[in-house]
Amino acid sequence: VSGSTVSVICDIARVLAARIQLFDEFIRHKIILVPFCKISLSEIIGSVMKKSVAMVAHDRMKTELCEWVVTNKSQFQDRKIVATGTTGKLLLEYVPGLDITRLKSGPLGGDQQIGAMIAEGQLDALFFFQDPMTPQPHDSDIRALVRLATVYDIPIACNPSTANYLVSSPYFDHPESAPGADPVQEQFQDYLEREID
Repeated sequence: VSGSTVSVICDIARVLAARIQLFDEFIRHKIILVPFCKISLSEIIGSVMKKSVAMVAHDRMKTELCEWVVTNKSQFQDRKIVATGTTGKLLLEYVPGLDITRLKSGPLGGDQQIGAMIAEGQLDALFFFQDPMTPQPHDSDIRALVRLATVYDIPIACNPSTANYLVSSPYFDHPESAPGADPVQEQFQDYLEREID
């Protein structure tokens, strides 16, 4: 492998690693092996970047989400899960071996925290089990979260059926290879460059 190829790979690695703040581990464990092991760049990225998903559930759906995660626990062994307050607390009780980070309660800003993570490109999927029969006091936060997931082309599962489809997709393990929409800046370029009177 030529020096220029290794240099290009290292440049790509620096950009990616800076984003995920794992430069030392990335270089130490992966890049050095590239010329010798013929590892593809997507395999390198997949092995270093831990996939992240968000989990949210309305009160009457929390148990159903937790039971669904127990049934599908193997799908989440190598993923970081972020969850709103009470949902996260219950998930930690149901599946204590998973990597779960609790955020604030949804009505107290947790939905907005997840929305910010979506906007920053930190999440691969959103599991949001919604109760369609109960009004929610923070409905505007919920709409904003779903809107951001739609804008940034993040898959959303709102019930067990769609969640089953999502985790059974080959793209769930390799989201970087899924065909997707153009980047937000390209999709909404006219809006971003509009003239304000």
